[in-house]
Amino acid sequence: MSRIRIMQEFFARKGVKYLSSINPGIYEEFESTILRGRKPKIKCNYLGRLKAILNYAVSWGVLESNPLAKVKMPKVPETYHFFSKKEAEALIEHAKEPLISGIVILVCTGLRRSELYNVRWRDVNYGDKSIRVWPYDGFIPKGKRIRTIPLNPKVLEVLKMLKE
Repeated sequence: MSRIRIMQEFFARKGVKYLSSINPGIYEEFESTILRGRKPKIKCNYLGRLKAILNYAVSWGVLESNPLAKVKMPKVPETYHFFSKKEAEALIEHAKEPLISGIVILVCTGLRRSELYNVRWRDVNYGDKSIRVWPYDGFIPKGKRIRTIPLNPKVLEVLKMLKE
């Protein structure tokens, strides 16, 4: 069943016949009954859809203001997935060159893709065993500052192979 249909049925059961009857209290009741136990992202989706509908009603002149405008979206925790050693090894095992080289460099250095794409050979220092990431040619690294990344023997081996 679609989000809109679920909201329609709930509001109909509550006796809401007009958009102007929707208020933060009714939405909170909807959230505590229908969305109880759901993840914050799902709650954000419902609230976002309902706010959008009410914003359209305001723009069309049906409502004077959005009654849910001040209702805050639930905080959605950011989730990141970091590859485990096994996952990284499996990825490398199933890849083909030149992807293998890129994956090894990214996994072992923590460089961002854009940083790797913008590294020049002059940025690689074999003596210090490091790579320098810095802004040029329209590229700006995250943090807008120069960084020096240490290289392990595996990355040095891959870089030497690539240079040849």
